[in-house]
Amino acid sequence: MAAAEKPPRGELNPMSVLFSLDGVSKSYGDDTLFTDLSFDVKTGEKLGLIGMNGSGKSTLLKIIAGLSLPDEGEVNVKTGEHLVYLAQEDRFDPEKTVETVLYDCLEGLPIDDKERHRRVNQAIGKGGFDAPDTKVEKLSGGWRKRLAITRALCKQPDLLLLDEPTNHLDMQS
Repeated sequence: MAAAEKPPRGELNPMSVLFSLDGVSKSYGDDTLFTDLSFDVKTGEKLGLIGMNGSGKSTLLKIIAGLSLPDEGEVNVKTGEHLVYLAQEDRFDPEKTVETVLYDCLEGLPIDDKERHRRVNQAIGKGGFDAPDTKVEKLSGGWRKRLAITRALCKQPDLLLLDEPTNHLDMQS
């Protein structure tokens, strides 16, 4: 395939495209969020979505993450890619500790206990959590958001979809 050629519909260029949207549309009742949206994101690219409240930014991210379906069109994610969606609102069990939240996020991943322990300890350090035994209920909004970001990064995604990640962060974060 020549460099300028587009892969056939439903196929991704295995060398560089992480995901693509082809003719994606989404509406809620009479409210059309977007129609015939087509684009792709390649390895190493960063993309920011800017728009008014209610314009469909979160919906689009959820469609890319596979958490919502488009009304029309196709979403193609490169085989083997690990996507993680970080929602606007963080949901934690308030009785769990920072460390437990991080261990829990790795459940079901094909990694051994040694790797799980390494990832959690590395995430605790990078996240700046001096007291990993602190219960979530004791964390401020900024520290909860920091925990949500740390939890997402602990999963080592190939693509991280951040839905308003700076909500509730303080200046230091």
